[in-house]
Amino acid sequence: MGQIDELWRYDGRRVVVTGCASGIGEHVARQLTELGAEVVGLDVRQPALPLNEFREVDLADPVSIDQATASIGGQIDALFNIAGVSSGSAIRCGWSPSTSWAPGGSPRRWSP
Repeated sequence: MGQIDELWRYDGRRVVVTGCASGIGEHVARQLTELGAEVVGLDVRQPALPLNEFREVDLADPVSIDQATASIGGQIDALFNIAGVSSGSAIRCGWSPSTSWAPGGSPRRWSP
């Protein structure tokens, strides 16, 4: 294997992938596994692909997030934060299409 190829490898690295059960998150988790990473997956449902570890987490629930992250011990070499909140979940979180975030993290209203 050449030096450039080795740069892409994740052998011996432990990574966390949110949204690992479907879509882009599932593909990233699969590719990282193929590249030698120890993948810890986080999602609201169990992924079909085999991972080293999996934690169920609901991003609309802060307690669920705290529990999932607290249960991951040891060193984490990379985070792939791919999970999204869609449709009804976004409304439960207080986000709406007319809300955006101002510098400093405070919500502001805008009109198209």
